[in-house]
Parts: sequence; C-alpha cells; structure tokens
Amino acid sequence: MAGEGFTILHASDFQLDTPLGGLRWIPDAIEEAVRSAPEDAALRVFDLAIEHNVDMLALTGNLLCPKRSSARSLSFILRQFTRMHEHGIPVAWATGVSDPLEAWPSSVRWPDSSIRFDRGAVDRRLMRLGGVDVEVLGCGGDAAGKIHPTWFHGLSRNEHQLVVGGGTVETFNKLEAAPLWLLGGRSYRAHLVDGNADVFYAGLTQGRCLADSGSRGAQLIHVNEQTVCEQLDCAAIGYERISIDAKSIRSVYDLELLLLEYATTNNWPSDRVTLVEWDINCSQSASFFHNSNMEFMRWKKEFARHAMTSATSVFTIGVNVHRGQHVAQLTEGDNLLSDYLFALESLRENGWSEIELKGASGLEFATNDWARVDEDLNGLRTLDDAAHLGELLLGRSDVSVHSLTDNDRESEAA
Repeated sequence: MAGEGFTILHASDFQLDTPLGGLRWIPDAIEEAVRSAPEDAALRVFDLAIEHNVDMLALTGNLLCPKRSSARSLSFILRQFTRMHEHGIPVAWATGVSDPLEAWPSSVRWPDSSIRFDRGAVDRRLMRLGGVDVEVLGCGGDAAGKIHPTWFHGLSRNEHQLVVGGGTVETFNKLEAAPLWLLGGRSYRAHLVDGNADVFYAGLTQGRCLADSGSRGAQLIHVNEQTVCEQLDCAAIGYERISIDAKSIRSVYDLELLLLEYATTNNWPSDRVTLVEWDINCSQSASFFHNSNMEFMRWKKEFARHAMTSATSVFTIGVNVHRGQHVAQLTEGDNLLSDYLFALESLRENGWSEIELKGASGLEFATNDWARVDEDLNGLRTLDDAAHLGELLLGRSDVSVHSLTDNDRESEAA
C-alpha cells in the first residue's frame, strides 16, 4: 500500500442515555454542562471527523439505548449521521448490547452512506477509502457484548480488510480475518496486538464517575504501510482523583489554602470542566475533618459550589482528610456513610423531623399520615437520596461498585 492510505476516526460507547454520576452536589454554574456532557462529547466526535476530513467514521456500539433515551437523543444521532452524509463521510456503525437495530423506531430513516452492522451475522461491504479498495467486515456483539473470531472464518476475500465490531474479543485467538480490528464495549481505550492484527478499542467518549478518570475520546487511525493511531480527547467533563501529603491540617483555612495552592499551580485543560476529588493524607489533623461531622460536610458542600480558579472550570466533588491512613486502605463505604449521614441531616433541616418507617402491613394506616405532609420538594429529593444510599449501604445484590482492574490500568497507561 506504498504511497496510498486512508484515515478512520474510531469512537464508541456514547451512552447518551446514561447521565454523569459520582456527584454529591452539582454547582449551579455547571449544572447544564453536567446534564449535556454525554451529548457534547459525542458532538465532538462528529466535529473531529469533519475537521480531519476522514475517509470513514467507525462507531462500535452502545451509542444509546433507544428504549430508554429521549426523543432529543434519538434526533441528535440521526442529525449527526445526516451531517456526515452531507460532508461525504461514510459511517460504519456496529451495534452493541444497548443499541441493536431492532430497538430503534421504525420511523428512523438512515442516510444512504451509513452502513449498519447488527448482531446475528457478519456482513461484508467493499468500500473505497482514500483510493484503496477496502473490505469492511462488521457485526454487532452478542447478548453479552462479545465478538467471536470464529464468526469471520473464511469470509475475507479482498487484499485489504478491516473489522468493525460492536463488542469485545479475546485476543491471542488467531484474529486472521483482518489486520485491523476496531472494537467497542470497553471503558478504556487500548491498542492490542495479536499476531499480525492490530486491535483498537476506543473506550468511552465521556466518563461517568471517578472510576472513568483520565482522557476520554476517539482514535484517529492512519493506515498506510504502517498503522498509526492518534488519541483525540472528546470529553466535555473530566474526572480526577488527586492525593496530597501534608504534615498538619489544623483548620478549614489550612485545608482551603492547600487545595487552592495546588489548583492554581496545576495545568488544567482550559476547554472543559474538571471535577476533582481530593484525598489529603496527613500525620496530624483535627477531629473536625471526620466525614461524620456535619459542619465539615456543610463546608465541603459550600466549597464545591465555586470554581477553584478564576481562569478554569475546576470544581471539587469531594474532600477526604486521613490521619496516617494510606488512600488505598479507604473503602467505598466511608463515602457512602458520610453521604448518608449528611442526607439525613438535610432531611431534618427541611422539616422532615418526624418520620416513622413502616412495614408493608402498616401502609393502610400510614396513608393519612403521609397525606398531611407538606410537599416540600427539597425534602422529597433528600429523602430519595437517603433511600438510595441506604440501599447501597445495605448491600443490595443489584448494586455494584466499579473498580479498575489491572488490565484497565495498563490499557489506560497505554
């Protein structure tokens, strides 16, 4: 392929129906940015495709769940596909677990230049990319989000091939169908090599919590005599967890000074909001900083309302002070318990001071009691938060906490 080549923008897992999480409080200044972050990150993908004048946009699954999404999100995707058609950029979309074609409204009319690979069978399309005839093999993942290499046995016929798949694949499994595999279904971007095959995962375009810290975005893949991948950050909001060692923290003033000094000397991205959770490890600190202290919780909420620097949009979503305790020893239950206690305290402040939790057998007697409660929206919202946190603390089987695996960290580092 000397002297010839083509460029593909690869993105995955827009998850437009999944809002951002990990936020104890949302500052008024960024409430709209938090709400629109998944769509804003996805929009950057389409903007980058036009900016780089790519030969193809490859989308590998989980754009949104049509059954859960709003009409706005469905319309957004259709507009962007139409926009790519108007700029002469074909879209190869392999569906994932959440966005199979059968779930989309029958009224949706996709542009002629969009190629949709769904679960159930591998499809083959011959495309002209940058002057090169390329055979594109595509399929959606199975119900578990997996792509099986055996599906592709005996399908490749052209000199140049690539696979677009809406799921994950086990490497070191003889990926012989194509030298280039573009896949989805993983939170973190990765480049793996299996024999002569390059396997690329785009990862999320927008993180949803602290577990999704690090850059998020798309991959610009140049294919010529060699395959070169350039990472493009698309996230509208970034998450970071920062650990700081301090000798002594005696007052809120000391703590604020420490955090603001770090914030003003750090090089934060200027084109996006950054949400930071701080872990302060010090040998000496006042008992005031215990997470069950209501005054400390109130300070943290007030501190989180304002940007940390005047030039950038950096906001605090949590401050944890530990005396001689390594951050790795902390448990998710510490944060849950502190949030739960604060939610209950806010509940009392909003007038819900006399609540009796009744079993199902007593509901018919409780109806009149609840009917007499004034509709205090703040109280209702706090009650809902407290109930959800209570469920997490009680260890409901359908609630899971995501943590980074060693493979995830290695992929992120790559």
